[in-house]
Amino acid sequence: MRSTVKSFRFRGASRFAGRSAFTLIELLTVILIFGVLIAILVPSMSAARAAGKDASTAGTLSAIQTALEAFKDEHGKTFPRSGGYPPSFMHPNLYDQDNQPVFTMAQGANGRFPFLPGYPKVYGAHYLPAMLMGADLQGFVRRSDVPPDLLGQPERWYTVLDDQGTLLPRAASYLDASRVRLIRTDELPGTHNPVHFPNWAMMKHLPVIADAHDRPVLYYVPHRHGSLQNMMEWYYSPTNHYPDGPPIYYHVDNAGFTGILSEPLYNQPGWNFGRGGLHRIARPGHELTALDIDDDHNRDTLARYVLDMRAFRSLPEKTAKSPLRPVNKDTYLLITAGRDAIYGSPDDVRNFETGE
Repeated sequence: MRSTVKSFRFRGASRFAGRSAFTLIELLTVILIFGVLIAILVPSMSAARAAGKDASTAGTLSAIQTALEAFKDEHGKTFPRSGGYPPSFMHPNLYDQDNQPVFTMAQGANGRFPFLPGYPKVYGAHYLPAMLMGADLQGFVRRSDVPPDLLGQPERWYTVLDDQGTLLPRAASYLDASRVRLIRTDELPGTHNPVHFPNWAMMKHLPVIADAHDRPVLYYVPHRHGSLQNMMEWYYSPTNHYPDGPPIYYHVDNAGFTGILSEPLYNQPGWNFGRGGLHRIARPGHELTALDIDDDHNRDTLARYVLDMRAFRSLPEKTAKSPLRPVNKDTYLLITAGRDAIYGSPDDVRNFETGE
């Protein structure tokens, strides 16, 4: 008898008949394609993230500018030497109604911070949050609200009680803390140079306004009566009388972060934010004249960095006494280090253009 058992065949088997697995060449081709796609996409995503941080930093600078103008509107007569804007380093004197300093030059000048006992040395980046939001970030104490016996003791303005047993009245904060990044000095990335922070025990607690990369926003305010014959000085001395008139800007205003390279007198690097390298505005350029400020050798200086190039190019002729006009002569400078963590490089986000 013939067997009636039928053979069965998997229906889908025919679909795979004769098909081999991926060859090594095909597999490598696929891997190569993925590698090319990653190589294309990763830089694009990195660039997009960096652009987003630049936009965020630009928003921070815009908020600071609005706050500075509001501060000037209310305190224009209190800070006459800085045009009504908060001091950045060498202009911290407060004045009474007779235009006399509330505390002396020895106490108030040369970067001494008036709202802490002992007036520790600080920089322009520290003045921004203290002046725009108050020394304790709870609002600025107006001089007009300070009792006469405390006018010369600004370190007590944020802790003293008035006759009713309450803290001195505060102005509304000119800058909304929720719109900016506030970071304590000792929480900034990288390492500092102790030479620039001699009062570290107190200085380290002070906040700065940071950019999107967590680096301080540097703040420089010009001397209201600065001379175009003396655009930049590297250091401030209350006893130094400049033959060409007072300078417009002082390099030392933020030297703790930028460093100071003033050969052969003084050479101390600034804050290293983890990328290494010297900040390109560590050299003041305070001795440069119109004859040499445009030389390639002198481009990496703060003087060249803030030079108004439109005004410079329009000079009919250039001599050693030709005036050098900086940008924002009547307002202030805001500078961030940008993506490369180097102040003075092309990727800085700042509130000015030089006209080049």
